[in-house]
Amino acid sequence: MKRIAKAILFRGDKVLLQLRDDNQRIPFPNQWSLFGGCIENNEEPEDCLVREIREEIGVTLKNSALILKQHRREGNVDVEDYIFAAELSKDVNELSLNEGRAMQFFALEELEVLDIVQHYRSAIINFLNHRQGSE
Repeated sequence: MKRIAKAILFRGDKVLLQLRDDNQRIPFPNQWSLFGGCIENNEEPEDCLVREIREEIGVTLKNSALILKQHRREGNVDVEDYIFAAELSKDVNELSLNEGRAMQFFALEELEVLDIVQHYRSAIINFLNHRQGSE
């Protein structure tokens, strides 16, 4: 089983997404997705998340909360996703994109027109809906 840790990184009422590379050899090329990656052998999901976020955008996460654990199939592989939420204090221009083609903050209403990796779309929308409802 493949295990993945991803983060809904938010600032206010917007979420930071990564535009994946346009490389047909990677899963979900040229689609918007969450930052994060594969959990290594004996690594805990939150440790993986901290490592991946530091590698991908140069930020060390201090406070993240597991908000969803989901199971899915990717081709013929079982996948277990750990989706965390973490608030970012930095704006995009203060981050270093080290993986992917682009990154950008998006508000809920902007998500409808984006080509988002399908198995993360509802988690992102549900999270933003919940945040807007709690403010």
